[in-house]
Amino acid sequence: MNKILSIGTIVKVRGMYDGVNLMIIGYFPIEKETEKIFDYSGILYPQGLVGERSVFLFFDEDIEDIIFEGYSDDESEEFRKALPMLLEKMAEFEENWF
Repeated sequence: MNKILSIGTIVKVRGMYDGVNLMIIGYFPIEKETEKIFDYSGILYPQGLVGERSVFLFFDEDIEDIIFEGYSDDESEEFRKALPMLLEKMAEFEENWF
């Protein structure tokens, strides 16, 4: 992952129907069933959250195109820079927890 995209970024994700885009709403979500960690969570754009199965989990490499880049300020930049380190710390904590 080269650059972590801002919350609110609209992306075209591989495997989605033509004309269906997702808006990024979160980072490093964990799928409950598999405990797999994805890079992003997103919702349909422009529909938004329309039901319990309307949050999509995807990896950076699944992004085919960036349609619109979300808002970014100094605070969000610093947060995104720290995310990989935070994820690493979470993984270490989980390994030592069990």
